[in-house]
Amino acid sequence: MKGKDRSLTGVTMILMGVGGAILYGWALDFVTAHFCIEYFTEWHPDIGVPPVGWMIALAWGVVASWHVGLIGAIIVTTAARYGQLPKLDERWLGPRLMGGLAVCYALSHSIGWVRHFTVIPNDDPVYHRLQTCLYIHNATYATTGLLAFVLAGWAVVTRFNLGMAESRRSILAEMRSMLPPGSE
Repeated sequence: MKGKDRSLTGVTMILMGVGGAILYGWALDFVTAHFCIEYFTEWHPDIGVPPVGWMIALAWGVVASWHVGLIGAIIVTTAARYGQLPKLDERWLGPRLMGGLAVCYALSHSIGWVRHFTVIPNDDPVYHRLQTCLYIHNATYATTGLLAFVLAGWAVVTRFNLGMAESRRSILAEMRSMLPPGSE
């Protein structure tokens, strides 16, 4: 980190969060649109996209995700960059964000599919699929919202530990400088 211009690191981290949210939204909405396109055509407002699965998935993957990613990214970036403690950068965030989103995706789908296969459907199979998609999407918002706070907490703890390690190193260096030459 030293010797490099890090003035855009916070912006880069926020863009990573928004980009990760959009990728997540696409992955989620591709499954949703192919499982139950009515989730978008009946339960969402018309945004001018033809009722074609991949088109709806691309459109809603952005429309419904970017703002959630922005809010989460601001929370995490603030925790990772603000204040006097050592600052974290996009190299710290990237793997944790992608791993966390993968866990959220698996957990959200598990919740939805368990609900789908354990609840006896009523006479309308489309409504049953709509309910499954609703569970998956609600679980997504809950888990990814929680992920933002988990990553923010992880960033604060990591920064605190890095700060403590730097303090110990500087104290040891100062103590060594006080020793007479050749006494180490």
